[in-house]
Amino acid sequence: MSIACSIITSLIGTFCALSISSPLQCDPALYKGITKCTTDSGKTHLLKVDLATSGVRIETIMANDADTVNPPSAQRELVATMAERYRERGQSPQ
Repeated sequence: MSIACSIITSLIGTFCALSISSPLQCDPALYKGITKCTTDSGKTHLLKVDLATSGVRIETIMANDADTVNPPSAQRELVATMAERYRERGQSPQ
């Protein structure tokens, strides 16, 4: 399986448009405008986000607020830990 990312810049931001060689298996949407999918026999997980849906927004954070996408091991952080840290700061979307 291969995944390619094409960077697209528009009036509303910069995005990665994915090109995936194997089919997506998508769960029913739990939230309007957000669909969780897998490919590559479940090894690759994707979120499809419809930014045109009212009330949908997307935010990214870095592990331990790192300033690089490949931080040293000591600076890495589990997603659950990042979510808890942001909830404690009151930064989670309502």
